[in-house]
Amino acid sequence: MSPIAARKKTIIWMIAAIVLAVSSIALGAGLIVSHNSLTDTRNQLTDTQSALSSTQSTLADTENSLSAAKDTLASTEATLAETQGTLADRETELSATKDTLASTEATLAETQGTLADRETELSATKDTLASTEATLAETQGTLAVRETELSAAKDTLASTEATLAETQGTLADRETELSATKDTLASTEATLAETQGTLADRETELSATKDTLASTEATLAETQTALNSRDTTLASTKDTLMITQTKLAAVKDTLSTTQNELDTLKASLPAKEYELENTKEALATTEAELAVTQNTLTAAQTELSDTKTSLSATETELTTTKDTLAAATTELSDTKTALTATEAELTTTKDSLTAKEAELAATKDTLTSKEAEFTATKDSLTAKEAELAATKDSLTAKEAELTTTKDSLTAKEAELTATKDSLTAKESELAATKDTLTAATTELEATKATLAATEAELTTTQETLADAQAILAASNESLSFAKLNPATRGTDPGIAPSPMASAVRDPSEAVAFLLVTVGTKTYEPIPLLEDGYYRLIHGVCVNIIHVTETSIEMTDASCADHDCIAQGIVTLENKDTREGGSYIICQQNFVTLRLCTRAELEAEGIVLQ
Repeated sequence: MSPIAARKKTIIWMIAAIVLAVSSIALGAGLIVSHNSLTDTRNQLTDTQSALSSTQSTLADTENSLSAAKDTLASTEATLAETQGTLADRETELSATKDTLASTEATLAETQGTLADRETELSATKDTLASTEATLAETQGTLAVRETELSAAKDTLASTEATLAETQGTLADRETELSATKDTLASTEATLAETQGTLADRETELSATKDTLASTEATLAETQTALNSRDTTLASTKDTLMITQTKLAAVKDTLSTTQNELDTLKASLPAKEYELENTKEALATTEAELAVTQNTLTAAQTELSDTKTSLSATETELTTTKDTLAAATTELSDTKTALTATEAELTTTKDSLTAKEAELAATKDTLTSKEAEFTATKDSLTAKEAELAATKDSLTAKEAELTTTKDSLTAKEAELTATKDSLTAKESELAATKDTLTAATTELEATKATLAATEAELTTTQETLADAQAILAASNESLSFAKLNPATRGTDPGIAPSPMASAVRDPSEAVAFLLVTVGTKTYEPIPLLEDGYYRLIHGVCVNIIHVTETSIEMTDASCADHDCIAQGIVTLENKDTREGGSYIICQQNFVTLRLCTRAELEAEGIVLQ
C-alpha cells in the first residue's frame, strides 16, 4: 500500500471517529430533547464531555496526521515532477509511435481501397448471380404457371367432354320429347276437328229448335186469339142469360099479379125453362171448354218457357263450347309456337355442340403445343441451372480469394489496434497518475475543511450542553404553573399553588384534559372546562398555553425558534390525524403538552379526582 493510500485511510478513520463523536453528542442532545430522566441526561452529558475530550485528542492526532500528510504531499509533488519528466519521454516515444501508426494506416487505407475494388467486383458478380437466380426463379415460376395452366386445360377438356356427353344425352331427350309433342299436336288437331263437327251439328239442331219455337209461338198466338174470341162469346152468352133471367123475373111478377097471364105463361113456361136449362148447359159446356182451353194455354206457355230455358241453356252451352274451341285453338297455336321454338333451340344446341367439338379439338391441339413448349422450357431451365452452377463455382473461388485478402487486412488491423491500445494504455496510465495526484490534493483540502468544521461543531455542542445544563439546573430550582384569568380554585400537587378549575362547573363534566410534562416529570391532568390561558414558568423558561373545552395551543414561549408555536392547535377532532398527534413539544424549554380524553387517561391507569 502506498504512503498516500495509508494516510488517506488514516484520515478517513479519523473523520469516522469525529463523526462518531459528533453522533454521540447529537444523541445526547436528542435524548435531552426527548425528555429522558435528568439523571440519564447528566450521565450522557458526562459521557459527551468525555467524548469531547477524546475528540479533541483525536483532533490533535488528526493535526499530526495532517502535518505528516503535508510531508507526504511534498514527497508526492517531487514524485510528480519526476513522473512528468518520464511522461515527456513517453510522449516523445508516443509521437514516434503515432508516426509509425500513420504510415501503417496509409498502407492499410491502400489495402482497403484494393479490397473495396475487389468487393465491388464481387458485388457485381453477386448481382449478376442474383439476377440469374431471379431469372431462373422467374422461369421456374413461369414453368409452374404453365404446368398449372396445362393441368387446368386438361381439367377443362375433361369437363368439356363430360358436358358434351351430357348435352348429347339432353339433345336425345329433347328429340324424344319433340316427337311426343308432335304426336300430341296431331291428336289435339283431330280432337279439334271432331269438336268443330259437333259444334256444327249443335248449331243445326239449335236452328231447328228456334224454328219449332217460332211455330209454337205462332200457334200460341193463334190459340190466344181463339181464346179471346171464346171469351167474347161467353161474355155475350152471359149477357143473354142475364137478360133472360131478368125477363123471367118480370114474367114471374106478371104471373103473380095476373092469374090469367099465368095460365098462359104456364103453357109456355116449360119451353122457356127447357130453353133456360139448355142455355145453362151450353154455358157450363162453354165454361168447361174455356177451362180446358185455359189449361192448354197454360201448358203451352209452360212448355214455351221450358223451351226458352232449354234454348238459353243450349245457347250458353254453345258459347262455352265456342270458348273451349277458341282456348283449344289458342293452346294449339301456342303448342305449335313452342314446338317451333323447341326445334330452333334444338338446332342451336346442335350448332353449339358442333362448335364445342371444334373447340375441344382446338384445345387438344393447344394442349399438345403447350406440352411441347413445356418440354423445351424444361430443357432451357436445365441449361440455365448448369450455367448458374458454373457461375457459383467461379463466385466461390473469388470469395475465397477475397477472404484471404480480408484475413490479411484483419491481421494488419489487429496489429494496428494493438499498437493503438498500447498507446491508449500509456496515455490512460499517465492521466491516472495525474488524476491520483489531483485527487490526493483535493482530498487533503477536504480533510482540512472537515477538521475545521468538526472543531466548530464541537465548540457549538459544548456551548449547547452548557446551556442545557444551565436550564436543567434552573428548572430544578423553581417551577410555577398558573391560570391567568381571575377565577381560581384547586391545587396541582408538586407545583406551586395555582387555580386549576372553574368555580362554576364540576370537573367531572370535563371531556378533555391537559397533561403537562416538564423535563421528565408529568403532572396531574387539568380538566378543560372553559376558555382561558395558563402560564408555565420553570427557571428562565416561560410558556403561555391557550385552552378551550376541546383544544390546547402554545401561543407564546421563551424558546428561540418558536417551533412549539408553529405546531398549531390540537383539538379532539384533529389529534388523531395531525402530524404531531395529540402532542405539542417545546424542545428548548423541555416542555410537552398533551390533549387527552377521559377514556384515554383511564386506559393509562391515571386516576381522575
